[in-house]
Amino acid sequence: MLLIIAHHYSVHGFNISGTNITLNELIVQLLSLGGKLGVNCFILITGYFMVSSKFKVKKLAKIIFEVFTYSIIIFLIFCLIDNTNFSIKNLIHTLFPIIFTKYWFATTYVILYIFSPYINKLIKVLDKRNYRILILTLVLIFSIIPTLTTVAPEFSNLAWFITMYLIGGYIRLYPIKSMENVKKNALWTIIIFLLIVLSVILFDILGQVNSFFVSKEVYFRDMNKFPMLLCSLAMFLTFSKLSIKNNKHINNIALTMFGVYLIHDNPLVRNALWINIFKNQEYINSKFLILHAITAILSVFVVCIVIDYIRIIIIEKPLFKLIDKKEDKIKIIFSKIFKIKQPQTQ
Repeated sequence: MLLIIAHHYSVHGFNISGTNITLNELIVQLLSLGGKLGVNCFILITGYFMVSSKFKVKKLAKIIFEVFTYSIIIFLIFCLIDNTNFSIKNLIHTLFPIIFTKYWFATTYVILYIFSPYINKLIKVLDKRNYRILILTLVLIFSIIPTLTTVAPEFSNLAWFITMYLIGGYIRLYPIKSMENVKKNALWTIIIFLLIVLSVILFDILGQVNSFFVSKEVYFRDMNKFPMLLCSLAMFLTFSKLSIKNNKHINNIALTMFGVYLIHDNPLVRNALWINIFKNQEYINSKFLILHAITAILSVFVVCIVIDYIRIIIIEKPLFKLIDKKEDKIKIIFSKIFKIKQPQTQ
């Protein structure tokens, strides 16, 4: 999530021309590289655990409710601050944030979660060889070809999420011993990420002499680009094999990560945060840019964690506790209404 916040700090807070790149502009470009790495890891984690788990309506309801809650609360706050933010269109989009893709990640993730039982059924009927062929085919279509050529097959966030889900599931079901060395995986993560960093520097230099490379400096930043895929896999494998004891503090912070995303990357918050509050663009030529970046990213991370933890305590837990109680009563009522008497044996 820190990588994702750094990405948003860069892409939503600065306007870089692409010509006559300065050191500060290079730093801003480099800060954007981890966002899609973070997204890939989130979906790999989902596939890794969901492939052996059951679909839960309650979990889906919690995800949708969380998206809806922040969509409504943030909209109301910004309407109170400035009533020009209100319109019927904005209201409708606010009431149905998943349908109208207010958050691209949330919408795609919800669809992926709904599809997960069917993806798992597909996985169960595939043997190891065909499962591997399916993944390689998807990677070829959605990663390798788009990386090597601009003439790429039709791509969608959902298709890529399914691909990453399948890869995460494969790692869980068919562990590869040669990929279980933490130190080697960590080293590969660093090497591949440094190569992506070098590509940015190289394209920046080439852009000064050839206009073709202008605006292509972060070409390998996209989540489906092959180097980013490899880096994501190496990073995921590194942490998946670390021996970390259960820690309630880590788990409590982890619970808030989706909320951190929903708060800071809300379309209304996004502009206010990076343009009006932190005034990113004003630091593009400042010697304090790195300090500003660290302060802004960590501040957003910590404040959003606190906000979401408060939401969980005062809204989510009491509400779903009440729903759990009512759910039991509803089940009892329905079981009585629709109870079918067994025919008596003679």
